[in-house]
Amino acid sequence: MLCALLAAACGGAAGRSVAVDVGRVVVRSAPDRLEAPVAEAVRGHLERSPLFTVSGSSDDPPVELAVREVADGAERGIRIAAVIADPKAPSGRWEATVEVLATGGRALEGADLDAAAARVVAVLEARRLLATGRREAVGRVLTSDDPEIVGLALDWIRDHQPKDYADAAVPYLASDHPNLVRRAAEILGRTQDPAYVSVLLDAAQRAPEGPRRAVYEALGRIGGDRAERFLELAAEHEASAELAEAARRALDGLRHPVGAGASARLDVGMRRGHR
Repeated sequence: MLCALLAAACGGAAGRSVAVDVGRVVVRSAPDRLEAPVAEAVRGHLERSPLFTVSGSSDDPPVELAVREVADGAERGIRIAAVIADPKAPSGRWEATVEVLATGGRALEGADLDAAAARVVAVLEARRLLATGRREAVGRVLTSDDPEIVGLALDWIRDHQPKDYADAAVPYLASDHPNLVRRAAEILGRTQDPAYVSVLLDAAQRAPEGPRRAVYEALGRIGGDRAERFLELAAEHEASAELAEAARRALDGLRHPVGAGASARLDVGMRRGHR
């Protein structure tokens, strides 16, 4: 949970200045039996968070929830999507969508609903902390034990300050979570710093297929003789046709880089397309 991070990362008057005022918790859609307990659980976690002030007033924006049951094989679970309209948010609103499964094929229990509500608020907290752009806040979001929340921090670093936080991204190249490996590789690629070629080459040896594409792309962005030789070998010897093609594309980008202006426009376009 990130509910204690504001005090450490943005304490005192600074902490109060980033707190979000919200009104009521409103469930827009949900199975009847889940509507009241989910609303109560989300409201409880918001009230305990230093990042939110729950007024219950119609003058403040509501926390809007959409709740539905989900299934993954024999396991049943719950998905909660939350939205808070707020001009302080980069996109004009804070959003979180989480899913919690009841393991072992058992029915959903109160503890499952509370866990889902806690994760919703934790994601909202992480987004608010990251929006401050403060180094301490970003660093603390990275300490979360929730891979989804760590992923939010890595996304922010990639899109805003990859060079400043690149060293913090390196350990995630060895993560058990492919999405974190991919994001770490994207960050290092955007630094265009040859100092990270060695760790990317190591990651390319062990990364699963999905994030390995991002590792190849990062090597192509950084360039240099070692990266070029490795991509040549990967393009020729990769067992997967898709990975071989990814290596060829990265190699082509290395040998025929776009201009700085075009590269910047490409990055902006990619960020706008990311949700």
